[in-house]
Amino acid sequence: MEETINLGKVREGKVEYLQELSKEQIELYDKYSKELIEINKTTWPFLIAKENYFLFMEETLADFKNVNFAGEVPWEFMQEKTIQSNRRLFNFLGSFFSYVDHTKTYLSRKFGKDSKELLEFKKETSFHFDYTFGYRFFCKLRDYTIHCGMPMGNISATATRNEKRKVYENSVTLKFGRNELLQKFPTKKWGNIVGPELEKKEEFFSVSNLVYDTMLCIQNLNEKLVEFNKTLIDEATENILKALEINSNWDENYCLLLWKEQNGEKSIQISQIPFHLMRTKKKLPNTV
Repeated sequence: MEETINLGKVREGKVEYLQELSKEQIELYDKYSKELIEINKTTWPFLIAKENYFLFMEETLADFKNVNFAGEVPWEFMQEKTIQSNRRLFNFLGSFFSYVDHTKTYLSRKFGKDSKELLEFKKETSFHFDYTFGYRFFCKLRDYTIHCGMPMGNISATATRNEKRKVYENSVTLKFGRNELLQKFPTKKWGNIVGPELEKKEEFFSVSNLVYDTMLCIQNLNEKLVEFNKTLIDEATENILKALEINSNWDENYCLLLWKEQNGEKSIQISQIPFHLMRTKKKLPNTV
C-alpha cells in the first residue's frame, strides 16, 4: 500500500494538493500539534470553574424568580431549593480546588519544581489568600464539606410589591450560618486566620459575595497561566508553520491530505490543522 501525507487546501468543496511532506516535517508537525492540544487542556479546569460559577449565580436566582413569597411557601419546596443551591456551591468549590491543584501540578511538570513559573503562581495564590476573605474561607471550607456536609443552611427570601407593575418582586439572599459552621467545625480547625475572622462575622453572611470575590481571584490566577502558556504556544505555532512550509499569513483553508493507494484503489482523508489553537498571524514573524 502506498501512502503519503500532503499539505493541501480545501476551497468550496475542491481539494488542492500543494506539496508532499517529508518524514521529518511530519514528525515536527506531530510533536507541536500535540503540544498545542495539551496546552489547551490546561484551560479546561478554569472553564469548568467559570461555568460552575455562572450556574450557581444564575440558576439559584432563577429557582426563586416566579415564587410567590407574599403567600405561604411549602417547607418541602425551600428544602429542595436549599439542597440544589448547596449542590451548585459544591460544584463551584470542587472546580476551584481542582483548578488550583491541577495548575500547580501542570506548572511543576512542564517548567520544573523550582521554576519561576510555579513560584510566581504560588505567590499569586498566597496573595489572594492573604487579601481576600472569600478565597481563604473557601480554602478552609474544603475540609468542612468533607467532614460536615452541606455548608449553606439559610435562604432569606422577601417579596416587595411593585405598585407600578402590580406584581411582587422577589429578593433572595443565600447565607452561611456562622454559629452552625463553628459548632460543627471548631475555631481551631478553621485555622489561626480564618477561625477568629469567622467568630467576628455576623450571624448570617452572604454566600454569593464570597463566591463572586473568589471567582475574581480565580480569573487573576488564570491570567498568570495564560501568560506562561503564551511562549509555549508561540513556539509551537512557529514550528508548525515551519514544518508545513507556510508563512504567517496562513488561512484555515490549509489542511493535511492523507493519500492512500491499495490494489489500484485511491482514497483521500482530510485532516484539519489546529489553527484555532495557534497564535494569530498578526503576532507572528514570517517563518519562510
